Amino acid sequence: MEQVREGRCYQLAWKFLNDLAKKKGAGTKAFLVHGTIVGGMPARTIAHAWVEFGDEVYEPQHGDTWKKEEFYGNFKAVSGKVYRTEDALIKAVLYKSYGPW
Repeated sequence: MEQVREGRCYQLAWKFLNDLAKKKGAGTKAFLVHGTIVGGMPARTIAHAWVEFGDEVYEPQHGDTWKKEEFYGNFKAVSGKVYRTEDALIKAVLYKSYGPW
């Protein structure tokens, strides 16, 4: 049974980044992004986290991968803080939290 994903974007984005780093190894060219998107009914600005790698974005709320341009356009995404893979992995340990930091 699939666990509820709603409200867990920071955790799920971090987990995706961690799994990607384990798979790809040191120097993984991926970034954890803490920013905002527009969503919900009625539409409102929501704090959100996602992972960018190459020209793709992993959107953790639905577990989908998007082309970066489509993700930013469809969700009206605004990146706030962008963390390199190593920094994001360390911050989760230091703060005992998946974010936001």
